[in-house]
Amino acid sequence: MLQHHGTNPMTEDARRGRAGNSPQRVDAAASRSAPRSLASPGALFGSPEFLFRRAHQLAVAAFSESCRHLDLTPSQYAVLFMLREVGDASQNELGRMVALDRSTTSVVLRSLSERRLVREHADPTDLRKKRLRLSDAGRLLLGEAERLCASSSRQLLDTLGQEKAAQLLDLLVELSNGARPQGPG
Repeated sequence: MLQHHGTNPMTEDARRGRAGNSPQRVDAAASRSAPRSLASPGALFGSPEFLFRRAHQLAVAAFSESCRHLDLTPSQYAVLFMLREVGDASQNELGRMVALDRSTTSVVLRSLSERRLVREHADPTDLRKKRLRLSDAGRLLLGEAERLCASSSRQLLDTLGQEKAAQLLDLLVELSNGARPQGPG
């Protein structure tokens, strides 16, 4: 599924200024040793922002490919997974648990509700509030998605080898738990 084809970070179309349809390869050694001027492509290809975005593209592509017949997005998967783990939650709680903003959480839950993968029920402590729970159909779909995602995750991380894959995951957890995006200025 995901294969490395050489070390050139740019396709011929990208060098000519055309984006093309295929994602570009990044040569890690070249990007680290590239000059950091704004005029240099190495400054872009070696920047953490570019590399995280590119890794995100690869991860989403792997997920989408493995779960395409389930019609499930990574955000929907995260919500289903978390509901199974916690039993039930409010929309706000759920969004915080899976790191989604309010608007995205609302869209994700609307889609899952329309497909009857999640159910709403009244909060026993405040009948005006709604709580969400995974439906039986949601539980079945999640089980299939987990099986497919485990395979795509292995493929994605196998390119690094076991030791580097474990190190990458540890670093991503550390970054996720400690880093907070800062606005301009």
